[in-house]
This record gives sequence, C-alpha cells and structure tokens, in this order.
Amino acid sequence: MEVLKRRLEQESAAATKKDQANDLMVKYANPLARSAFDLQSRLYNIANGHSGGADPEYFRMNTLYLLAEFLGWLEIVRREIQFLDLEGEASARGLKRQLHELQRRLARTGTESTGDLMYLYWGQQRAIGEVMIVARPDAPARGAGPSSECIGYAKSVERQGEPNFSKWFDRIGGQIDQLRQARQPGKKIQLPHRLVYLQSDLVDLINLLDPNKIRLPGERGKLTSYGFHANS
Repeated sequence: MEVLKRRLEQESAAATKKDQANDLMVKYANPLARSAFDLQSRLYNIANGHSGGADPEYFRMNTLYLLAEFLGWLEIVRREIQFLDLEGEASARGLKRQLHELQRRLARTGTESTGDLMYLYWGQQRAIGEVMIVARPDAPARGAGPSSECIGYAKSVERQGEPNFSKWFDRIGGQIDQLRQARQPGKKIQLPHRLVYLQSDLVDLINLLDPNKIRLPGERGKLTSYGFHANS
C-alpha cells in the first residue's frame, strides 16, 4: 500500500507540473510571441533599408518601445517561472533555454558582438523590463490571463520625459539613431552581428511558441550575417 501511495503521489505531482507548464504556455504564448514578432520584424526591415527616414523621432521611439516591450514580457515570464519547479517539463525547459539565449545575446560584449554598443547588461535588461510592467486591473475577473502587462506605446513615449525612466534607454537610443543614419534608401544595410543573431533567435522563439502559425500566420524570414534572408 505504501508503494502504491507513493506512486500515486508521484503521478499526481507530475500531472500538476504538466498542468502548470501548460498553463504557463497558454497565458504567455500570445503576448510573448507577438512582442517577439514585432521586434524581429523591425530588425528585419532595418536590414532591408527601411529605417524611418521620413520620421526619425518616431523610428527611435518606436524601436525603443518594441525592444522594451519584449523585455517587459520577458521579465513577467521570468517572475512566474522562478516560483515553479518545471525542470522536468520539456516545454518549460525549452522556453527557459530560448529566453536565456536571447538575454545572453543582448548582454554580451567583446569580439562575439563585434564590439558594437547595442548591448544591455543582464541587470539593465531586467530594469527596462521592470519599468515597462503594470498590473492588470481586470486580472482577477479573467483569472486565466496574465496578472501583469506592459504599458502601451503612448505611455512609453510620455514617460521618456521622466529621468528615472529614460535613463535606461539613453545609450541604446543613441545606437538606434546610428542605425537610422546608416540607412541608404532602397539598399540593404549591414546590421551588427548581434542584431542579426538576435533576429534569428526571436524567430526561433516565435516558432517555439506558435509552431503551427496559428497566432502569427505567414512567413518568418531570418536574416543572415551577409544581409540576405531565408524563410523559416
């Protein structure tokens, strides 16, 4: 009886972990995939010569927002995952591994990133994520959805006037301006290798969260370090 009891307890714990992993994917797959898609789409378009020549201020602010929104959803997911023991669940492990790779890519300095200044240290990534997060007032009524969300674009632009908010974006904003200035209408530009690889990592994350292209139908092109692209 004791053996049977332990087995039933183990099976119940395994089922609970599986349910928790499924709930995690259901709650966050859509907003995380969509923010990843928007950010990779911006990087893809920049590489192909579309970088806001007509309205440089919008290009800067909106690109900053797309990056910050993604980091906000990363922070929301990180906070939830840290309280769940899901190492045995393949879906949760895969998500943690992919998010870690994305953050590592952004944080690296030195030769791997060709010395560009587009890096954000781990702590800076979390700080940007934190300032982007607000509680959802309707979360208790909906129950199944996330309890937090990211501020919208208009609020983000408004808060750029606040020193305690804008200070996290100063250096990376300057680098975004340089990307725009390198633009040649109708011609592809050579993105820093970091951003090429980051765009590819984002596509991998989207494929993990939406493998059947239900949430985000259509082609998912990947850049290469040579400025060309391939469909994934």
